[in-house]
Amino acid sequence: MNAGRVPLAKQRCLNHPARDAAVKCPGCGSFFCRECTVEHEGRFLCAACVEKNHPAKARGEGRWKAVLFKGMLLVFALLLSCLFFYWVGGAVIQLSTPSAFMAGGFP
Repeated sequence: MNAGRVPLAKQRCLNHPARDAAVKCPGCGSFFCRECTVEHEGRFLCAACVEKNHPAKARGEGRWKAVLFKGMLLVFALLLSCLFFYWVGGAVIQLSTPSAFMAGGFP
């Protein structure tokens, strides 16, 4: 059978011959089921083509940078919230304390 002339509906997955093909990989031209492909930059590619085009992304390298950035962002957000509540607490104390007490009028 010529794979180029058989419609997609009659193709089988290269990795799972018992399954119908859902996608033709634009990188290698092979047919795959939905489980054997990933969406990458708006196209469905097989794992081998993703590895071939972007080996570092396929292995998850560089992920530590994203985790580090998210951790630093969390620490910054916590520090900023502490500063905000410190200022709000100071304003509440200033507004709720009588002015005579602040001036030293009470014994």
